[in-house]
Amino acid sequence: AVWASAAARQLPIYCVQPAEGEKKISISFDAAWGADDTDALIEILGKYNVKATFFVTTGHVPSNPNSLRAIAEDGHQIGDHSDAHMPLADIDDKDVNLFYSLSNEEVKTLRKDVVTSYQTLYKYVGDVTVDGKRALTTMFRPPTLAVSKNGLYQVFDVGYTHAISGNYSTDDYEATSYDDMINRLSKTSIDEGVYISPT
Repeated sequence: AVWASAAARQLPIYCVQPAEGEKKISISFDAAWGADDTDALIEILGKYNVKATFFVTTGHVPSNPNSLRAIAEDGHQIGDHSDAHMPLADIDDKDVNLFYSLSNEEVKTLRKDVVTSYQTLYKYVGDVTVDGKRALTTMFRPPTLAVSKNGLYQVFDVGYTHAISGNYSTDDYEATSYDDMINRLSKTSIDEGVYISPT
């Protein structure tokens, strides 16, 4: 898990370079309920004493709050992934990462979605602490990883301190089997970490 303690960022964080000689990896999951494998995942992480950050889409949390609470009480961080999985940008062509700013109406809808999502997370895990730190963070992962300036502004303006994005996807949600997943992961190369700071 990545414990956020730095000042607010105005750009998404894609990757953080560890100090020289440090070997660290941060593991995160985008969690939307309806996934029957959450309990098995928590068990595997516990078996190896691994802590992760779960970016939660909250639309289904009220129908299964115990699963979210179990994740937090097991020592994992909880970040936000919106209520309805609304992107922070209009996507024109995903293959070339061509994103456009949201319309004024979309901005209003996004802002309401993000506030609703945090309120839901706070209701169910706002009181959970992990080693003296709140399990519920002020980190937000943009749905689809698409961002625009006015979309990010809404996220930061309502109180989030970090937008955690990514510079590649394993497309694990498209894997059809264990072997397919291993094949996708083995073809992925990760460049040296780059820390993106505000300009």
